[in-house]
Amino acid sequence: MTPIFAELTVGDDTYTIHGFQPPDARGGESFLMLTREGIEGWYGTPDGKVSMTERGQGDGAHDVAEMDVQYAARTVTLHCAAFAQTRGGQLDQLVSVLTAAHRIIRLRVRDEQDTYVQGYATVNVAAEFHWRKIPFDITVICPRPERISHTPHELQLVADDIAVSGSGLSYGPGVATWWTGEPNNSPSVLQAPSLAGTTGLRYPPTYRMYEDVDNINAGYLTNNGSSRAYPVFDVYGPFEDGVALEFPDLNLLLATDLGLGYERLVLDCRSRTASIGGKDVSYALTSRGFPVIPPRTSTSVVLTTLGKGYVNCRVRDTYM
Repeated sequence: MTPIFAELTVGDDTYTIHGFQPPDARGGESFLMLTREGIEGWYGTPDGKVSMTERGQGDGAHDVAEMDVQYAARTVTLHCAAFAQTRGGQLDQLVSVLTAAHRIIRLRVRDEQDTYVQGYATVNVAAEFHWRKIPFDITVICPRPERISHTPHELQLVADDIAVSGSGLSYGPGVATWWTGEPNNSPSVLQAPSLAGTTGLRYPPTYRMYEDVDNINAGYLTNNGSSRAYPVFDVYGPFEDGVALEFPDLNLLLATDLGLGYERLVLDCRSRTASIGGKDVSYALTSRGFPVIPPRTSTSVVLTTLGKGYVNCRVRDTYM
């Protein structure tokens, strides 16, 4: 069984709150630990915020569409204590938690599901004094109610190189072929020398090995959670004429005609924005088909743009 413990990240500092098995403190170390009451509000759904209209005649209310089933902010409470051999050690541990004031923090609970939430915290210190501990509660209010997997599913899509890609089969290197006249009733033309053809059959035949994950332009985005997930795509050029991602299972296209060098373009499906270096460039999107991955499914994605760049895809299992 995975040991349960929590991590509270405030800025660049992370504080560990141990689970029900205390650490080895024989040297007199101080530490934070969950009490018997544990954690509340972590695995259940937050309160619903569905508006219903009662029927004027008949029983109950009018039907609610699935898209209207929504939830309020998540509230998580950790019942904790600061342990130390001295009062000063106890207060040092407590003050580390109080640095969360006026900050947006990340709360990560490492259980069989390793997930995190973000929000702001309040700390309630119990008036009771114990000789080895100071009991207190941390309450985290999370505007975004989903719990997000700490470890993402990652996929890299590599664009087909313009120099070797084309439509159909081709002769090469050194020869090129094409047809003239009417389809299925036309002579074929063979030209040599040429760097490479763009149509026809290419000799000697070469085959792409799709087992080579470093050179593949298609794959699957996976969400093993219980709620919809929003992918993030980091696009690295060069893509001179922009970039396009297709999602055949969802019949969506996400594309921009913005030429890219070696800078990073971030396509965020939750905010439905495109940005470079923190600057919003969503105006350059020619198609806004941002995908949303349903729970416990995988969705195909294809990088259809030719170029020398690549796209890093990230999806985190998402739980409500």
